[in-house]
Amino acid sequence: MPAACDQAVECVADRHPFVAPVAASPEEARDRFFDGEPFRPGQREAIAAVLAGRDAMVLMPTGSGKSRIFQAAALLLSGTTLVVSPLLALMRDQVAACAHVVIQGWRNCTAASRRPSSAR
Repeated sequence: MPAACDQAVECVADRHPFVAPVAASPEEARDRFFDGEPFRPGQREAIAAVLAGRDAMVLMPTGSGKSRIFQAAALLLSGTTLVVSPLLALMRDQVAACAHVVIQGWRNCTAASRRPSSAR
């Protein structure tokens, strides 16, 4: 990590040396912040791995609650936690793909309209 990043992390740690967890258990986090929706298969195990300090590679389909795993774990950890949602990257990819299709479709339409009517 570059020195500037180290300094920034130290500055944040100096201002907020301890931030208490806002929930005592995964179930409390679920009930208070996720409307009590039951855990889906694999979520509780992944939360436990994060809380134990282990690496967690979670492969689940879109919309199955991957972000919720790390959000719930963050509510149970002391200190500051940054959760970056992969949904934003997915949305950007989808917008780019749609734009590509629209641009290609526009090119095809304009190319077809430039052809003489006998060639259409």
